[in-house]
Amino acid sequence: MQPSFHLSKAHRAGFFLIHLYAFSAWFNPILNHLAFIGLAGLGTLHRPTRAWLIQRTEARCAMGFAVLILALSLKGMLEFPHALPGQALTTSKWVLLSGFAFLLPWLSNSRIKPENLFGLALLGLLIGMLLHTAPGKLLRFNIGSDHTNWQPHFQFSTAGMAGLSGGLSLLGLLMFKERFFEEKNGAWRLKGPLWLIAVYLSGYMLIASQSRISWLALGVTLPLGLLLRRKKAKGTQPVKRPHTANLMMLVVAFALIFGAWKNLAIFQERMTRDLEVFSATKTERFEGSSTGLRLKMMEFGLQSFSEHPILGWGNRGSASIAKEKGNERYRSPEPDGRLIWFPHLHNTYLEILVRFGGVGFLMFIAALLSSVLRLKRSLREETNPNALNVGVFTGMGLLFFAICGLAGFQIMQEEWRA
Repeated sequence: MQPSFHLSKAHRAGFFLIHLYAFSAWFNPILNHLAFIGLAGLGTLHRPTRAWLIQRTEARCAMGFAVLILALSLKGMLEFPHALPGQALTTSKWVLLSGFAFLLPWLSNSRIKPENLFGLALLGLLIGMLLHTAPGKLLRFNIGSDHTNWQPHFQFSTAGMAGLSGGLSLLGLLMFKERFFEEKNGAWRLKGPLWLIAVYLSGYMLIASQSRISWLALGVTLPLGLLLRRKKAKGTQPVKRPHTANLMMLVVAFALIFGAWKNLAIFQERMTRDLEVFSATKTERFEGSSTGLRLKMMEFGLQSFSEHPILGWGNRGSASIAKEKGNERYRSPEPDGRLIWFPHLHNTYLEILVRFGGVGFLMFIAALLSSVLRLKRSLREETNPNALNVGVFTGMGLLFFAICGLAGFQIMQEEWRA
């Protein structure tokens, strides 16, 4: 017999706030701020969530980061009152962590083992980071990564889109858990990894397409899936409707087809434009373009790494090194003279090389691969549903963000000026 499906008041409030946060980004930054604060408060102050967090060491780390996210968001809102919360933080990485922290109320009250879904959320976060820092970044295969434009709509980079879609995908899995999970030994288990991949890709394509049509489809179909279920009478099981799962499959198919078409069209347009700039007779046009600046970033990063290849520069990052040398070649042609090492996750692997050298980079990659392999073994383990070692994987995530953010990788606009 299938376990009952129930949404508490906290679940419904969080579900509403997530949609308000998504749609208000298009038309009202004030509502966007309020929804962001409401989600952070719900994820950190909800009593069942707090009780669940106290019992788990790795969840305490997530709790601390959720509080840090809320504090940073308030600080960013004071500094940039007209910017969206994610943009006000200068990078989207805090929004990624907060997006998974918002899911804790669902995980705490759900009969699905929270360790499993929390580990999958971290895995999606890692995939987002790898996608963002891949060499494909130079081919501009990302949408809206220019955080210098404070426009009232989503400007998430590839990492932001992947992280947000991972959170939405997990929400969809929880809503339709009878379709994607089966009960074994008192815990819910994935029926197959292909379902997770399909839902995750659908969320990624929806976010990446940056289309009002795709957002409308996402915002309408998910609540509709809940409405298609009959209300559960006391002491009875809810009546399942088969077309609920079929509707979810239609959403996945639409997202994959529409998102892929949209992304390919934008990718072709931007690549054509970059090739035209590259082939222009005036090299200044190319050096001043986004692709040219990224190539110069790589050149300067490799040069800095070659000077200290073993242990690196320590706490001094590429931006501070370029600022100290005062080389105008590594500044953007814009009036404020920004350093070309933009304050978000561009070329993160190269930044790790510069700061920690070859030794630190190899240690980081080894620990990362070890965590991924351990997570893979835990997910395949059928006899022990609690075998997922979330602590190690959470620690790797915290280390990654510490390297990229807390060690001076973020540079405020006042420090960019020549």
